[in-house]
Amino acid sequence: MARKGLPTLIRLRSFELEEKRRALAELEQVAERLEQAIRDVDSQVEEEKQIATKDYVLARYFPAYLQAAKERRQTLVANRLDIGQQIDAAKEQVTIAYQELKKLEIAQAIREKREKEEADRREQLMLDEIAIEGYRRRDAS
Repeated sequence: MARKGLPTLIRLRSFELEEKRRALAELEQVAERLEQAIRDVDSQVEEEKQIATKDYVLARYFPAYLQAAKERRQTLVANRLDIGQQIDAAKEQVTIAYQELKKLEIAQAIREKREKEEADRREQLMLDEIAIEGYRRRDAS
């Protein structure tokens, strides 16, 4: 890998990780909306049940409404389960993307540490050479 390649790859992996996190967040929002829709169906059924107990004419239509509401709820629950599976898969993708990014960041940190150690070593050699030359000049005088 070229020296510039690793930072570029890290930026790319960071971008990919953020995209996966955004996709996960969107799925979680869909799941929350489905859960709210399930709660809404349940509360609407309770409201209609209360109304049907007070009105004989409406009570005749309540079983048909209840069946439709039951089917709607089953559809919502099935959709929520499907989204749950998608969320699990998205979480796994986020985990993998995070691990890949961390590997690259660690490799970059190791590379930077080695480069710093090499620069420090070269600087120390240069300082040692200067000191030796200074000693030789003083000794020659």
